[in-house]
Amino acid sequence: MERRAEAPPPQGLDFTVENVEKALHQLYYDPNIENKNLAQKWLMQAQVSPQAWHFSWLLLHMDKVPEIQYFGASALHIKISRYWNDIPADQYESLKSQLFTHITRFASGSKIVLTRLCVALASLALSMMPEAWPCAVADMVRMFQAEDSNVDGRARCLALLELLTVLPEEFQTSRLPQYRKGQVRSVLAQECGSVFPLLEQLLQQQDSPGFIKQKVLKCFSSWVQLEIPLMDCENLIQAAFTSLQDPELFDTAVEAVVNAISQPDAQRYVNTLLKLIPPVLGLQEQLRQAVQSGDMETSHGICRIAVALGENHSRALLDQVEHWQSFLALVNMIMFCTGIPGHYPVNETTSSLTLTFWYTLQDDILSFEPDKQAVYQQVYRPVYFQLVDVLLHKAQFPSDEEYGFWSSDEKEQFRIYRVDISDTLMYVYEMLGAELLSSLYDKLGRLLTNTEQPSTWQHTEALLYGFQSIAETIDVNYSDVVPGLIGLIPRISISNVQLADTVMFTIGSLSEWLADHPVMINNVLPLVLQALGNPELSISSVSTLKKICRECKYDLPPYAANIVAVSQEVLMKQIHKTSQCMWLMQALGFLLSALQVEEILKNLHSLITPYIQQLEKLADETPNPSNKLAIIHILGLLSNLFTTLDISHHDDDHESTEVKKLPVQQGPNPVVVVLQQVFQLIQKVLSKWLNDAQVVESVCAIFEKSVKTLLDDFAPMVPQLCEMLGQMYSTIPQVSAIELTRQLVHIFAHEPAHFPPIKALFLLVTSVTLTLFQQGPRDHPDIVDSFMQLLAQELPRNVGISLSSSAVWGYCLNQLLDASIFRRGAKYTGGWSLLSPAWLPLSSEQCCCLICSDGTGALCKCVSRQRLSGAPGSLEASWLPLLRWVHAACLCALQALKRKPDLFLCSNLDVKAVFQCGVLSLKFPEAPTVKASCGFFTELLPRCGEIAPVGQVVHENGKALLQAVLEGIGGQASRSLMDHFAEILFALNKHCFSLLSIWIKEAMQQDGFPSARVTPEQKENFSQQILSRERVNKRRVKEMGCMVQNTQQTTEHLARTVDDLPGPALPHKEKHPPSSLPCCSTAHRITLHLKLTHSGRSSARFGGRISVSASLFPPACSLLAGNRSAGCRRWWQGRGSLGRTAPEWVAPSLGYQPFPSPSLWVPVPRSGEAACACSSGWLGRGNFPSAHLYRLPGFGRDGKKLSCLPSMEHKQPCLT
Repeated sequence: MERRAEAPPPQGLDFTVENVEKALHQLYYDPNIENKNLAQKWLMQAQVSPQAWHFSWLLLHMDKVPEIQYFGASALHIKISRYWNDIPADQYESLKSQLFTHITRFASGSKIVLTRLCVALASLALSMMPEAWPCAVADMVRMFQAEDSNVDGRARCLALLELLTVLPEEFQTSRLPQYRKGQVRSVLAQECGSVFPLLEQLLQQQDSPGFIKQKVLKCFSSWVQLEIPLMDCENLIQAAFTSLQDPELFDTAVEAVVNAISQPDAQRYVNTLLKLIPPVLGLQEQLRQAVQSGDMETSHGICRIAVALGENHSRALLDQVEHWQSFLALVNMIMFCTGIPGHYPVNETTSSLTLTFWYTLQDDILSFEPDKQAVYQQVYRPVYFQLVDVLLHKAQFPSDEEYGFWSSDEKEQFRIYRVDISDTLMYVYEMLGAELLSSLYDKLGRLLTNTEQPSTWQHTEALLYGFQSIAETIDVNYSDVVPGLIGLIPRISISNVQLADTVMFTIGSLSEWLADHPVMINNVLPLVLQALGNPELSISSVSTLKKICRECKYDLPPYAANIVAVSQEVLMKQIHKTSQCMWLMQALGFLLSALQVEEILKNLHSLITPYIQQLEKLADETPNPSNKLAIIHILGLLSNLFTTLDISHHDDDHESTEVKKLPVQQGPNPVVVVLQQVFQLIQKVLSKWLNDAQVVESVCAIFEKSVKTLLDDFAPMVPQLCEMLGQMYSTIPQVSAIELTRQLVHIFAHEPAHFPPIKALFLLVTSVTLTLFQQGPRDHPDIVDSFMQLLAQELPRNVGISLSSSAVWGYCLNQLLDASIFRRGAKYTGGWSLLSPAWLPLSSEQCCCLICSDGTGALCKCVSRQRLSGAPGSLEASWLPLLRWVHAACLCALQALKRKPDLFLCSNLDVKAVFQCGVLSLKFPEAPTVKASCGFFTELLPRCGEIAPVGQVVHENGKALLQAVLEGIGGQASRSLMDHFAEILFALNKHCFSLLSIWIKEAMQQDGFPSARVTPEQKENFSQQILSRERVNKRRVKEMGCMVQNTQQTTEHLARTVDDLPGPALPHKEKHPPSSLPCCSTAHRITLHLKLTHSGRSSARFGGRISVSASLFPPACSLLAGNRSAGCRRWWQGRGSLGRTAPEWVAPSLGYQPFPSPSLWVPVPRSGEAACACSSGWLGRGNFPSAHLYRLPGFGRDGKKLSCLPSMEHKQPCLT
């Protein structure tokens, strides 16, 4: 990842009120993007400057516009939360008094400014608790309850509620040390005694307006996340249940109840949980009315409450045997939610929320000891049988007419929903066992045999779908109902595509059973062959035939002629898409593998002759696009046929079954016979299409797949194929030719009979490739990448080539090192890395071979020479392609040190170059590379006493290593790497103590090293800790890293890299006029990377929550004033266990649609938090699966805890 240089901030500007206002005006209204960027950076510096204590209060004057006031309030919050140690203790009370005064003043003013001031006061309270302000919450309540004639009572009430709401949220994201967090959490939990009575009073007052009650419920929802004992929340939870009757308060009340019930600690208060069951059951009438009236929002909310209670506390409630009836009533209520009328997702979206509950309940029941489990089985087995009926009903397709009106998106959601039901049925089988299959079979039998009351096709399809769901994953080979099912399938009247698809997939799921019961194949095979002719059943019929041919091939010879004839007819009519045609050829390959050689050749002749004749005609024609597609199609058919046509049965499961083993055939393999017959035709095609990479790739694919399948049986083709490859590659080098060469070298290089042609081919490929390197490898990145993989993967393995031809290997590597891509100043423009991931999977022996080779030292010398002309330790764009190799080199060296340290005595190895390469890799931004390098030095340093070259290099270059480590600790590396740096320091302490004492003293004498934020006293204390004779304390290293990695450094570091982070773009719907969003409308886009977390916490890539830039975007924040909890109204509903479902998310206040993903959709988190992510995944805490990245315009919610990372470069007006 390239580190971009930032534009310098404006020079000569003092941090005054006037200059701040000018910069804000420039940021919002200046059309010049460069000026915007300069203003933004200057403002970020201003709000962390010492002068911010002065100008922030002046910016809060009532005559200022909200944007300026917001910046002043945000600057106050930043100074309090991040620079608390700079505030003298004697100014605490003054600061507190001023904040109270301004909050009171803004109680009737701008809401976003009020919220930001409340956040500042909350941060102040958290920092002062418990010593300096032991009764902070009680004082807040008392202060706002005092009469003040200048402020309206309701406005004061709203201000107090806002302050009480943000206090727990600020605690969740605060940077307090862990031990302080525990103290503050305990104090806040005790202070709830001052908050909850007030909230109860406001909810119970008849004259309290709706917006006050809504604020109360939001405040309660915020406090319960502090792990308040559930028994202390009982009255407010009951009040929230009462509020569910008010449509205005319904959504907020649901959120409050769900948050209270879902707290992990709540299961300790079983008596309170039991008291909650009656009010939840009391919602059933409201639920039924909502269902009848089509009120999806109300039914969804009530279902969330019921599922939250049942799913989070099923084990605790199951343990209360004396209350089993009430819990069973709750289970039945959830059953009603599962079977809610209507088709998902058109008529309802509630039933999907309940599926995880049934997993949880079943797991809890099966976790009991056998005696207790038997009791619960008696009670809940009927419930689960009912669940199966409900799920199969919900899985039914709508009528053909209704389904025709569904959109493609609705159809896809319904398909995913059916997959979830399939997973649930598979899971339920663990509890119900074979009785479930018997039940399904009985119902299907009655359905198909009852002629008096014919049923709809949907009912039949759902029952078959249930069978298929279980048979796909459960071993049904010993089930006594499958024979009956096979017998019933031909009786199904198939008049619908969906039903026919399910019939095909059901037969395919029983293919293994058919292999053990071949007598039943004739019952279903005609149905499959008949379906092959229907293009609407293309996927299901072809995939089913492929499964049958793969599993039952030894029993298919009697049907082979018919299968080949039908398949050939279908292929010639071209009724299937290309992918299905390829599957069909694979099926035929499995089928032919079980025949005698004469039969195979006969069927092959009839099957491929038409295509060979067509290919001959195409070879004589002038190349054109239509000919190209036809040639590629024919070559693809042949390669897929040869992929599965294997008479040697290398990986055959039936090989141990004597009755099914075929006699060993003498003579050439049928595939080889065919290839030899068409070899000249293929050469003719190549002669005209050698310039086309796709055609060449298709040709090579035929031989490559044949080699992989036939292995040694492919030997007769080796000489002529090597000759053809050599001619191809000499004329026009293609990557596919190198890939095929790799396969040939891998399989045949160890055979003396085939070594000459293989060696000749390898040397030719090497010679031609080196010529390309001399001409410039960047023009052929794919070839170079494949060639490096050939060298890395095969040469160390094949001694006959690599060691007997050491000159070739050394020449190759030296030529590569001298290539233009390594020359000073060369710019990297390709999409590959010469030192590619292909080097990573090397074995330890291969690593040793590479390390000892003549070229490795040259590489290290090359790497160590290529330093930047800019700042020390920085990286140039042309360096980043070397990342993979540096990582691999560190791992190689590490393995060598661990297993064969004597390699460092080898005269061919430049230990100094390897050492310098490791030091350089410590400065890479990618954590895996830094970890690998740390591991290398951890193993290398203990050898400095026993291996003279290592000791000499450490003596001469150890100071550079120490400086690189200290730079990483000082902010250049992620905090997650501190433990690895500590290991290096410990190794230096133990094995190079005298040198370490000198080096660290010299390093720490440098001004501003390793960070300008560290005082000389702190550096001296750190040095003493490092030089102690005890093991270096990792916690001390972490503390140093946290101390020097201050907010400003981290923000600037992220600002340089955030725009380069990967992530799909989120579609943006512009719902507001440009004038309402000056930042966004002027194309100042900001990349936000969001992470959904259970607790509302967020973390940045380099540690901590970054919210500096929140102060820069108040207009956008005002859009969401009062709508903090509306950003995401549907939480993750348990699809993580399924792994294939994307739940529906709603973000009404933002106007965004979720970005579709195969496994998960990520909404804007309710808490409005943003986090930066690295490419390897998200950092931070949370109970949810890793989320995909989003790109959003740069705004947050109503001024509260915005965490956006502004890029230092201008983005395009619209995110694409």
